[in-house]
Amino acid sequence: MIVMSLLLLVMGEDGFSIVALILCISLLIYGIRELIYFFTMARHMVGGRRSLYLGVLIIDIAIFSLSLSDDSPLYIMIYLIVIHAVSGVIDILRALEPKKIGSKAYKWQLFTGIINLLIAIACAVFIRSMLVCVYIYAAGLLYSAIVQIVRVFVKNPALYIAP
Repeated sequence: MIVMSLLLLVMGEDGFSIVALILCISLLIYGIRELIYFFTMARHMVGGRRSLYLGVLIIDIAIFSLSLSDDSPLYIMIYLIVIHAVSGVIDILRALEPKKIGSKAYKWQLFTGIINLLIAIACAVFIRSMLVCVYIYAAGLLYSAIVQIVRVFVKNPALYIAP
């Protein structure tokens, strides 16, 4: 992820097609993963059809985004806005759960949620620029890689609930 983000930063505006391709491939892989999950396990579960519908919808969005990526950076920026905004809101809501029970382990997740929301706002402000789209995606990719590396080394306290 770090190498790809640095490559995108060096490429500049030429990296837009790579950003569109990465988004399409990642959505396609996620959709196929949901379909595999449905056919292996979820079809026997209550509410398992949700995985089927989600997988088909995500694959359709991936193919649709690849077909529109040549026309305008607007669609790719909309995807980036939605991805970062949803991820930021989910991180903030997950950070509020440990805070409610008095744990101090919520700060890192709250920080990552706020950063994701700021990236979504930056995407919304510069929605029509291909160069800024590449820079924002590369910065988000670099940030995500660093967060994953830091999460490996952070000591996570175990929470036990006494009966």
